[in-house]
Amino acid sequence: MEHIEQAVAVALSSTAEASHRAQAMSYCEQVKESQDGWQMCLQLFVRNPKSSPEARLFALQVVEEMVQNRTLNASQAEGLRQGLLEFIRQEYTSPEAISNEPEPIFLRNKLAHTLVLLLSNCYLSTWPSFFDDLLSLQTSPGAASDPRVMQRVHDLLLRVWMSIDEECVSALVPRSKDALNRNTLIKDQMREGDVTKMVSHWYGVLEAYPDKDVTLVNMALRVISVYISWIDVSFIVNDTVMGTLFRLFQRPDYRVSASDCLAEIIAKGMKPGDKLSLIQAVKVAQLASSSSLVNEDEDFLQSVARLVNITGLELRGVWDEVELRAAANAELASLFPYILHFLSSKAGDGEVTSRIFPVINELLNMFKKIKKAGGMGSRCLALLDGPQRTFLTSLVQAMILRMQHPKDREWEFPEEDEEERQLQELRKALDVFLDNVAQLDGAVFEEYVQAAIYKTLNALEEQGATAVHWTDVELSLHLLHLTGETVKGTLMYTRRAGGSGDESGSSGSYTSLGRMVAKLVETNVTSAFPHPAVCLGFLECIARFVHFFEGRKAHLSAALSPFVDQRGLHHPNKTIRHRAWYLFFRFTKALRHHLAPFVEDILQALPDLLVIQAELPEASTGVSGAKGPAGGGIPTPRPISDFDQQVYLFETVGLLIAAEEGEEKQRLLLEMALESILRPLEQNPVTTSSDALGILQRHHYIMAVGAIAKGLPDAPKPANQGTSTWIPGMVKATGVVLTVLEGMKGFELIREATRYTVARLVNCLGLEILPLIPRLISGLLTECTIGELTDFLPFTGLIVHKFRPSIYPIIDDLLWPLISKVFLFLDQRATGTDEAVVLMELRKAYLNLIIALFNADVDGIFLSERNAPHLNTILQSVLHYAKADNQTQKASFGILHRMTNSWGVPGFERFLYESVAPVCFQVPMSSSFNLGDGQSLLIFTEIAHVLKAIYEQRGEEFMQFLTSVYLPSIQCPALWIEELTNALRSMDAKQFRKYYQVCST
Repeated sequence: MEHIEQAVAVALSSTAEASHRAQAMSYCEQVKESQDGWQMCLQLFVRNPKSSPEARLFALQVVEEMVQNRTLNASQAEGLRQGLLEFIRQEYTSPEAISNEPEPIFLRNKLAHTLVLLLSNCYLSTWPSFFDDLLSLQTSPGAASDPRVMQRVHDLLLRVWMSIDEECVSALVPRSKDALNRNTLIKDQMREGDVTKMVSHWYGVLEAYPDKDVTLVNMALRVISVYISWIDVSFIVNDTVMGTLFRLFQRPDYRVSASDCLAEIIAKGMKPGDKLSLIQAVKVAQLASSSSLVNEDEDFLQSVARLVNITGLELRGVWDEVELRAAANAELASLFPYILHFLSSKAGDGEVTSRIFPVINELLNMFKKIKKAGGMGSRCLALLDGPQRTFLTSLVQAMILRMQHPKDREWEFPEEDEEERQLQELRKALDVFLDNVAQLDGAVFEEYVQAAIYKTLNALEEQGATAVHWTDVELSLHLLHLTGETVKGTLMYTRRAGGSGDESGSSGSYTSLGRMVAKLVETNVTSAFPHPAVCLGFLECIARFVHFFEGRKAHLSAALSPFVDQRGLHHPNKTIRHRAWYLFFRFTKALRHHLAPFVEDILQALPDLLVIQAELPEASTGVSGAKGPAGGGIPTPRPISDFDQQVYLFETVGLLIAAEEGEEKQRLLLEMALESILRPLEQNPVTTSSDALGILQRHHYIMAVGAIAKGLPDAPKPANQGTSTWIPGMVKATGVVLTVLEGMKGFELIREATRYTVARLVNCLGLEILPLIPRLISGLLTECTIGELTDFLPFTGLIVHKFRPSIYPIIDDLLWPLISKVFLFLDQRATGTDEAVVLMELRKAYLNLIIALFNADVDGIFLSERNAPHLNTILQSVLHYAKADNQTQKASFGILHRMTNSWGVPGFERFLYESVAPVCFQVPMSSSFNLGDGQSLLIFTEIAHVLKAIYEQRGEEFMQFLTSVYLPSIQCPALWIEELTNALRSMDAKQFRKYYQVCST
């Protein structure tokens, strides 16, 4: 035993040599694994004088592992039981026990857990007197003669009761089916008599120690809380025990535990009628009213809020019983004041408030049910009784007040301030509740929400900024934005048809929402309150209600000013500035047809924001090129500067240029916008691999070109080609981008930016981009990664579809080099799961490209003079993936189907007979093919379509091949061959698929 104690000390020592610690830990593991190690550890734990606490903890751990993982014979179980009981009598109940220092809490908990593990193994068989043996400790001579000994006994017993819950009851602990069955039997046997004795012990502690030992009483309350869910409720819900709980609820030391205990009692499962009687007996509202809920500690407020919440939820369940509804309504009404109180509570930064969110949600659902039962419409409030109507209106007012920032707290952005983040999270929940109220009764929502908005805006307009606080203004902006979110469907700002274009702006023509938006703009809140939160809230509202400004030049001008000056796009705070860039992009995109009078003024305000200044991530030390066919060994630093958001500004520039009236103005504006981007690229298109910042700067320039292109309209149809003034400038920009790509194609960042930009240039340039496609593909494919190629293949399919048939000669030249690159990657073997996934994605992209070529009616490209020599390679690849796995089989058989229908070239029938037809039988007959799987069923459908297509193309020649050559070669019965061929002849594709599915199973 001394060796064990020494080994534990060395293993835990921070000063011991590493080799010694390793030896010590190894020895401890040997003790655990040895057959008699647990017996030595039991002796170490119980011996006197005591070993170190650390050694004794290790000893109990070894004993626990033995009890949990090994089968105890009767002798071992009895020895362990006697050893532990004897130790407890000596340590806890002997007359000398009080002279010993109390065991550390962690050892008391571990001892309790060890006893419970023994109970789990022996209670149902060899130790049915477990509870009697432990409870008898209370009558020992030491406990009877010294109250301090009795307190130690109670402490141990309560820890054992708690450990029983953790080991045998708690649903929070995952357990095996055998353990669940065992625990059910243990609880059943405990209910037969032992629970009665335990309850008597709990009650004795509650009665004896309120003035002596706070810890014991709180432990007893927690024990009741965890046991009430599965023991007979009458053990606790009686005048004796409940009276004690009510008294403890009034005492500061016990009120939290007593409140939690009462909540668990109310939550206990029972019939609705019994639940109602229980709640009526507990009188939660009276309990809450008897306690001061003002300026109390947060733990108590959270606990009472939880008690009110659980009571409300249980009453909501009772309310569903029609015969109990009136009584349930009365009990719910008694809780309304406390629900509102906790909703309004500022304690705990939302922790108290959030405790009653579930009952608020259920009450709103209940009101919706009442509304649905009584019919839809404005009669909703009339269907609610008086307390319910009052509660609903008070609820709206309380939620509005709870959303407001504390006036004594400095505002910070959510990501920078924990209190602000918590308030924003709280608002999300309250927004949902207010939205529910709006759907439940729009009149109530509008009355109080609009009143709060107008109160602030009117005070600001009539009395100036000194009359209101910034928090009032920010709240009004949030509520106005929320009002828009509650509208299901199109937002209406005027009552007259076509009113969104009504220039009069008379208040009589506005809807209530239109009046509020107009009032917001006219009040000019950001001038009076340039507070960051107000500026941000104002911009969010302007972007949310953007269509209000259609045709209203005066209001549009008033909205633009805060956007483009220091309150928005130029705001000194980076977070607001970035958000403003995005919101202004949305604003411009929606109103681009109305902005012509403002374009030049807006663009004159933007140049300083369009300066591109790349910033490397802090950890980046450089960017190097990767050569070779695989590519992709390039660290890819991501921009951490303004550029991620700056892209929205460049797209906005494109939108504004397109909004300008007059072709010459459009051309000049585009030249000015591109000049600062293209000039540095033209002067110095290439940099070295060691210039990481230079590479990133060029990446940004190229991305900016793509963003501007995205804002420009699509190119006109071919009949009108050449009328778009932006095409020459964007063609030039494309050439510059491709020059940079050709000089720096070894850098993934440059390839990435080029793909982004060209994908956007395709739309605005139209057919003008076709001559540049070969340079693009060559630059992108020479040193691309497998991921880049996977992304590029769908893009290729899109441009083929968009520019067919004009693109045919270009793709004819580039198809085989592109497919060769695909094969180069697909020939590689995956060395891990991630690589296998990447290769699978490339296979799918390759097959989808072939399908895209068929869909675009350019599949003749495979048969062209340039590509025909490679056709067999392509066919064999498709055939290979048709056999591979269910992630590629559907697409592969789909391609074979399209080929069969489309191609009648000489010699192709040989491929159909020798390869395609056989695979149509081999795949469904393989052991891995499971028709019960949904994906396999889709594959089977394609297979059936292929067979039917071959028959339709080749007719009886195919029938002869099946009956005389192929099917006999795989030993198919003659009767089956005859049925199959007759089905192919007589059935349509759908019927044949069903037949083939049945006969294949």
